[in-house]
Amino acid sequence: MDASTTLSLGQHRGINMAGELRLEIYREGIKAGEEAGLARFISAQSPTFGQWRWRIKGRNGEPVANGGESYHNKADMLAILEKIVNLRVVDAHVVDG
Repeated sequence: MDASTTLSLGQHRGINMAGELRLEIYREGIKAGEEAGLARFISAQSPTFGQWRWRIKGRNGEPVANGGESYHNKADMLAILEKIVNLRVVDAHVVDG
C-alpha cells in the first residue's frame, strides 16, 4: 500500500452497505506519490507529520469518523483498526455526555 489507501467496508461480515462507507488510511501531510515540495516542508513542522491516521468517509465524501490518535507504526494502527472492525453492538458502553 502507498501513502494513502482506500479499503471498502461494504462487505464486512456479510453486511452490504453498497459502498456507502470507505475506510481510508494515510500518512499525515503526505499525499500518495508525493516526493517533496514547499507544502511538505511546511507540513513537516507538525509534531505528527508522517504519522499514520485513519478516517471513514460516507458516500458524499464527508468524514463520518476518524481516529483521534496518530501512529508512528502502520502495523500499530492496523491492529487498532482490526479491534474496531470486530466490535459488536453489545460491546458498546453508554456513558454520560
